[in-house]
Amino acid sequence: MSGFCEIKVKLGKSDEVIFHSDMELDSFLKEQAPKLESWYKLSDGNLDKIFSLGEGISFSKTQDETLTRIEDVTRTFKNAEKVTVTVKPRRIGSTTLSKYLSELRGFMVAHMEETDSAQSVKNGISVSKFIENVGNKHDINTAQVTAVNIDRETLFRRNLEKKGYEKKWIDKLWEQEMIKDAMSAAVGDDIHYIMETAFKQIADPSIKLDTSKFTVLTETSYNKYKHVLDAVINRIKNQFPDAKFYPEFDILSKSMPDSIREALKAKFPTKDIDKVSGRIDLLIIDKDGKAHLFDWKTSSKRVWKWGEMDNEIINKHGGWHSTKKLKSWQQLGSYGAMLEQYGIPVESMEVVPLYLQFEKHGDDYTGELITLEEDKAVDGGNSKPYTKNALRSSEWIFSVTKPIKVGELRAISDIIAKMFPVTNIATNQRKHNDSSVETLMND
Repeated sequence: MSGFCEIKVKLGKSDEVIFHSDMELDSFLKEQAPKLESWYKLSDGNLDKIFSLGEGISFSKTQDETLTRIEDVTRTFKNAEKVTVTVKPRRIGSTTLSKYLSELRGFMVAHMEETDSAQSVKNGISVSKFIENVGNKHDINTAQVTAVNIDRETLFRRNLEKKGYEKKWIDKLWEQEMIKDAMSAAVGDDIHYIMETAFKQIADPSIKLDTSKFTVLTETSYNKYKHVLDAVINRIKNQFPDAKFYPEFDILSKSMPDSIREALKAKFPTKDIDKVSGRIDLLIIDKDGKAHLFDWKTSSKRVWKWGEMDNEIINKHGGWHSTKKLKSWQQLGSYGAMLEQYGIPVESMEVVPLYLQFEKHGDDYTGELITLEEDKAVDGGNSKPYTKNALRSSEWIFSVTKPIKVGELRAISDIIAKMFPVTNIATNQRKHNDSSVETLMND
């Protein structure tokens, strides 16, 4: 955050502490949070029950015991009542990705029909929709992950306007960004299928990859970059000897407290949602019976820094939008919490970012890959230990580099007040491009 920022905090009867940036305050809060386990219990009790252990359940101690519980997860999902839902085709503005690619290549792209259908759990909500709507620690009626800071399109257009681009060219360039996004997502579908097949082959070598099922990937692209995916596959296999691999693993939460159901009812009045469903890209049960979660993420942008959440800065470096990064970890954290409900101990989770670029023919992308590589964030951290429970741990409460806005300081002071018996916070903060000084005095 640009501009002057001074935050004064008095903790109990101690001397006043002055923080010269929101980052300093955030770092302090994160250091203190793990020491205050009792504070978590003072927060909404129902929140701890979103993905709590079932009554009388303890964590499994051996691989065999965990595998038995994996069968329980599979059986629960399989027996859940399903409904047929319509799957909308990927769109690029006024057309579909299927039509776009078909016109460019001169033939109809296989497996990209205009309409499709799939089976969904009745009265269920996907993990992605769940974390985008409810479950925030401090207010369960708000989202765990929201679009933070300035949205990507606003930043994109603003920067081009500063460079003197006319609106028609900005519109064209933004459309190309959307085309790349749609293609990246479609290639992601193909890569999920490739990885699923590879890990299924460990248990059943007779399973074969059918390249005719690819959506955007051509056989030429696949053969050219197969070594990249093979390297990821072999790294994971070597990391977990004597493990059991479950690619594209479906899971359903066991319970949901009334408070969460009511919050979801307010968001989706026509539905009676009582469970959360998800699909883990790769679930591994190691030789000791502990679970490890992997998630494949394709993007035409590099992660850059996991720790950076200011989209103004991110945009200058072409990195992942802050919301995408937050969702990646909250999604895996939700899966881990759901596994815990069945008494399955979760040890770690990892995001595997795959960076890709497409060939251009004139002003149009052909969908042919010219780059595919495993991405490495410059600040590391593609994998994380899973802290029980990841949704309730300090890791998700405070992000060291997330800017604190003036409007959020009241909430911050409320948090401190709950952590410490007597707390005062005051701040004078001058916002960038704003000559006025906003002052808040809380508690």
